[in-house]
Amino acid sequence: MSRPVVSAGVAAAVLLVGAGVGEAVRMGLSPAPSLRHRPIVNAAVVCPGFFSSASQAETTFSVATPSTQTASAPTVSSPPATLAELTGARKVRHTHRESNTMTALRIPGGSAPPLVGRVAGALAAGFTVQQVTEVTGSQSRELSGVSCAKSDNEFWFLGASGATSHRDQLHLINGESSQAQVDVDVYGPNGSIDTSLGQGVLLAPGERKTLFVTAMAPDTPVVALHVRSREGRLATAVYDQETEDGASRGGDWLPATASPSRRLTVPGIPNGVISAQLFLLPLAGNDGVVKLKLISTSGAFVPAGLETVPVSENEVTSVELGSVLRGEPAAVVIDSDVPVVAGMRITRGSGEQSPEIAYLAAVPALEGPATVVGNRTDDSFSATLLLSAPGSAAQVRVTPLAADAAGGEVVQVAAGATSVVMLKPASGTAPYAVVVAPLSDSGPVYGARLLAKQSSERSLLTVQPLISLPTTVALPEVTPNPSAGTQSLRQ
Repeated sequence: MSRPVVSAGVAAAVLLVGAGVGEAVRMGLSPAPSLRHRPIVNAAVVCPGFFSSASQAETTFSVATPSTQTASAPTVSSPPATLAELTGARKVRHTHRESNTMTALRIPGGSAPPLVGRVAGALAAGFTVQQVTEVTGSQSRELSGVSCAKSDNEFWFLGASGATSHRDQLHLINGESSQAQVDVDVYGPNGSIDTSLGQGVLLAPGERKTLFVTAMAPDTPVVALHVRSREGRLATAVYDQETEDGASRGGDWLPATASPSRRLTVPGIPNGVISAQLFLLPLAGNDGVVKLKLISTSGAFVPAGLETVPVSENEVTSVELGSVLRGEPAAVVIDSDVPVVAGMRITRGSGEQSPEIAYLAAVPALEGPATVVGNRTDDSFSATLLLSAPGSAAQVRVTPLAADAAGGEVVQVAAGATSVVMLKPASGTAPYAVVVAPLSDSGPVYGARLLAKQSSERSLLTVQPLISLPTTVALPEVTPNPSAGTQSLRQ
């Protein structure tokens, strides 16, 4: 899901420590009231790969490991991070060795396999991998990107389509060492869609299965997908592919969106959009009313005519915000009297350019550093941060990820406004990464990264939300309690 998830190794460590606390009490030890934060020392993510008939394509997997160790922290050994194939012999395709750096694996052609990123030791905290594909063929041009995700037991996606002009795919990927079994619930504008295709899907360790949305929800213009695990954990990804006369016209990945909530924020609307479709889904038994507020570069406002939006249980409601945005970058704040799921599809294009579509999701405010990888400023590319402060003013520090980087730039985001930050490398034009971290006195801030490429035929873009990744885990300490044992003997 969109919330930060501690890796399986760390979760196991927490369980072992918890078991140790119970044993400590029985043996005459008592748990201390305080918790101690320890660096995360294991992390794993799954990249879905890319599958296309286009020969003029390249997929780049960018890997970053920000340094999180301080002078007072104990030294942790640093074996390299790896990207390995999901299936077969699980061949290692890329090795990343140094902290505070970004490296990349480039795979030419229309097919790039699913990869599992793993790391242990000092490089694990903040470990970030992202996948970006550029297709440059004459029949199809696209820029698609997705953050490689940790395995979990529940995911929401909103904005897929079962229309005949789309060929959307739900990828279910088991990067774990045990079997997984999942159910996929499907919703459309007319309510829950009864389908057996996504029920009880079994995935062996290292297995990937693809379900087509057109088969689960035929002729449905907008679809919500809820992936639930009955057993085990898995990674999921949804790819939207537009078609015309059977040929691909490009596509992009849908980011996983936040779990149902009464208050959500969707950041990352760039400038120049001609359509911004917001999708809302309340769950069963939850008819309600939603209030919307737009947080733009010129301030916060309630869109005229959309002061309240009625929503019905299990039905996907679409709200068009393109005309009220006036081409400004913005975020959407959702206040609802019932829990809802939210997502967004944006379209940008002007003049004779073909329109380009990207997807946005509701995400939590930044609670710590977020690493933004795969940024480019060469070959007509640009990378931009879109930062929104729906409440009080926010301050974030943007620091290039490099062994010798220091200081960074502090960005002020006015209360109730969105700020646009053009990124640039510390030196040269090579792909690079930055770390975005809210300052201690900052108000809540939400963000996304826009990666774009200008072309005379089509302005390509893809947007990924900023997510704070956990760098530490809180573990309880135990201290000796000699009286506990003697009391037990006296009884």
